[in-house]
Amino acid sequence: MQYPKHQFLNNYIKDLNYLYSNSPALWKLDQSYKGFSWIEADDASRNLYVFARYDDQGNGNLVVLNFSGLFYQKQNILVQVPGKYEIVLHSEDICYGGE
Repeated sequence: MQYPKHQFLNNYIKDLNYLYSNSPALWKLDQSYKGFSWIEADDASRNLYVFARYDDQGNGNLVVLNFSGLFYQKQNILVQVPGKYEIVLHSEDICYGGE
């Protein structure tokens, strides 16, 4: 691509589409309330939204959206299933033009 920012956006959209199509929890139960659960919907002070999406087998994805423009090194989020969580897509990664 002619401009680096265009390539960054292309990388992000490509990876986002891959994640979506390979994560049934993000789309399998779109027509049912069983496929969605708010975790954090009213954190105005941090501009943070957190929700979970589930497939018909009970597998889930935790989605954390940070609209603040600030980077939080450690973020405490009350989850329904304790465990270790992995970041699978982060819009501030270097390959997407982040720092």
